[in-house]
Amino acid sequence: MLPFKKWNSLQEARASDDVLYHATSEYVVIQILKSNSFKLVPDIAVGADAGLGNSSKRKIWYLSTTRHKLGGYHKDNTWGVMLNLDGNRISHNNKIVAVDYWGASFAAVDRSKMEAEDRVLSAKPELKPATKFIRSIHVLPKSNWVSDDHEKQRLRDIMMLAKKKGIPLFHYDDRENWLVQKNPIKLDMNDLKKQDKSINTSTRLGRKDKGIGGLMELLVAPKTTKNFSDYAKKWLDRMKYYAHDYETQMSADFHNAKTSDELKRLIQVMHKKKLYSQKDLQDYLKKKWT
Repeated sequence: MLPFKKWNSLQEARASDDVLYHATSEYVVIQILKSNSFKLVPDIAVGADAGLGNSSKRKIWYLSTTRHKLGGYHKDNTWGVMLNLDGNRISHNNKIVAVDYWGASFAAVDRSKMEAEDRVLSAKPELKPATKFIRSIHVLPKSNWVSDDHEKQRLRDIMMLAKKKGIPLFHYDDRENWLVQKNPIKLDMNDLKKQDKSINTSTRLGRKDKGIGGLMELLVAPKTTKNFSDYAKKWLDRMKYYAHDYETQMSADFHNAKTSDELKRLIQVMHKKKLYSQKDLQDYLKKKWT
């Protein structure tokens, strides 16, 4: 964490009115550049994240950005990527709303929680073309990148994609310089050993979100259905006998699957049934199956 005095002095690193910052990982940036789209996440969580900044039931998808280079979400990162976005262009067809995730009272106690989040709201799960909105890319590599072949390949991929799409790219060897986007270092292809093509940098091994699939079964199946998957049966047991587990597990599954195709399909069906939140879904399934 930055020293308190240093934090105060760096507060001057505010964005101009038309710049939004999006902090993410090298993996995700490669996906964004290859697909030329931002994969948005749904604002249908429960608890602290429920309905933040979203007053429209139709604009359920969002991209999290910040108005400040030192937003609380990313300022302690030891490696990662910052995308400088054109807020004016984004606002032409999308609503941008300010969100105070932690609340003013909490920020008064802990200034590091000043996230200054702006959510870009959309009725669609993707924002594209991404290259229309990206002004520049700022990369803070892992500290061991010189000896990490996989990290070198990710940096190489980002470098090639950025060059191909005409997006300015900057690298840093110091976290504070990265945060305020000053004193970038020179890094070129000669610094990055060419890797075996079998190294997959844009995706990581993951699991299919079968819990979400179980919810889809319960949502679309007629009440006479007998043959459910084990995942759907688990949801029925939670619903009938473990109310608290039913709610908390759904919240966890939605969070873990927030960029998955399974959740996107579930949300599409929910909207057709005029269900716009996890609470709506919970109540609907309870009424249907209990």
